[in-house]
Amino acid sequence: MNVVDSFIILSKGILTAFLYSVAMFWLVIPAMLPFIFTTFIPKIHRMLLKNGSIVYWIIGGFISYIIYIVVHFVAFFFKIDIDSMYLVLLGAVIFNIYSTIYLVLFKFFSNNKQNAFLGKKEKYFLLGLNFLFALLFPTIVLIFLEMVLSI
Repeated sequence: MNVVDSFIILSKGILTAFLYSVAMFWLVIPAMLPFIFTTFIPKIHRMLLKNGSIVYWIIGGFISYIIYIVVHFVAFFFKIDIDSMYLVLLGAVIFNIYSTIYLVLFKFFSNNKQNAFLGKKEKYFLLGLNFLFALLFPTIVLIFLEMVLSI
């Protein structure tokens, strides 16, 4: 398997995750609300309007995919049973799809476009924010699913 095959498999997985998330959209909306509310904080709002913010957001998404895959391989190699890693990786993929769509619409409909570029601290802040919300997304989905199924 070469690099091209890996990207084809990754793109098929992302497309499949997106189709599943469209079918379960009632779970996606409450899990995206913390991220959407965070974009209204003025400092983060200005940061997301700068040039290159979406690129670094997507890079942060791919870094989180890589971290989750490495953790999964380490757990597999050492025979550690963590079944929830599948769900966390799927949640990160779905979150990054929807958050990127939201950020593109956010920048497109914003009337305050900035021509400034991101500073070094802002780039790291965006990567950390992406990683944090990618971890938070599947947790909120599981909590919401447990609440709905217990009724």
